[in-house]
Amino acid sequence: MASTYVNDLRLEEIGTGEASGTWGTKTNANLELIGEAFSYGSEAIANASTHTITIADGTSDQARSFYLKCTGGGQACTVTLAPNTVSKIWMIENATGATLTFSQGSGANVAVATGEVKMIATDGGGSNAIVYDLLTDANLAGTTAIAALKLAGTTVTSTGAELNYSDTGASVGTVVASKVVTVDANKDVSSFRNITLTGELDAASLDISGNADIDGTLETDAFSISGTTVSATAAELNYNDTGAAVGTVVASKTVTVDANKDVASLRNLTLAGELDAATLDLSGAADFGSTLTLSAGASNWVATISSNNLVFSYGGSNKMKLDTSGNLTVTGNITAYGSV
Repeated sequence: MASTYVNDLRLEEIGTGEASGTWGTKTNANLELIGEAFSYGSEAIANASTHTITIADGTSDQARSFYLKCTGGGQACTVTLAPNTVSKIWMIENATGATLTFSQGSGANVAVATGEVKMIATDGGGSNAIVYDLLTDANLAGTTAIAALKLAGTTVTSTGAELNYSDTGASVGTVVASKVVTVDANKDVSSFRNITLTGELDAASLDISGNADIDGTLETDAFSISGTTVSATAAELNYNDTGAAVGTVVASKTVTVDANKDVASLRNLTLAGELDAATLDLSGAADFGSTLTLSAGASNWVATISSNNLVFSYGGSNKMKLDTSGNLTVTGNITAYGSV
């Protein structure tokens, strides 16, 4: 009976009555091939859309290696692992410039992107054979040390220290010192200390329970103080910008009295009603367009202009008149201390 090679490593299985006197040599060769199956090897991939890697029967072949580095190539390629009856594990390194897709039959395939390493296994199922990606859903207990990390094809550029900023102790919605901030289910977060913005704070509403220190311009459509809405416009509020002038009138500004309730430098003052003063000191001329009333007790002296005559009345009765010719008419007695 002739030798066969139908095992997963394609070792020579000597038939009954075969290899008389060479069993030791053939056994040693098989042992070497078993060792080769744990070794490092390489395979030059053709610059084509398909390529076949076939493990040789009973002879040394780098395709039998546990770790197989694929070189060459140049385009996306489907690599068939043969024979399709071999069930074996490989560590595949793709050192070509394109993705290699490993297949054995009509079953599932495994793609290894350029520059990546994957552990794959074939089930040796013949024409329906499947290739498995062995580290899918891998559960690694203990500490895993890696030099770089890629997730779903995207390289993670953060360092381990930067990733540890996310270690908040499952704190959600509360700021933890030197950690990232994670909002809660309502998108809320609390316990910030100081926040510095170089741009704009855009919020539907802003509730500040303490003091607000604004170095620049506060832009607002409306505001209230202690619950009272300020209805004055910005232009109207600017009338109060007197340059800290107190007790002195500033043009086009509001008037603020000083500590003694005095104010100076008014130019013209027009009253629609009455000027009521404890005393009146006029250092210049007085121009009265109507009646001058001097109050003293229940009755008042009233000075009026009637037909160009100056008339003085008291208690509602005319007492004296001075006409334009200088004639003086009185209703009572005249007491003179000089010539009349």
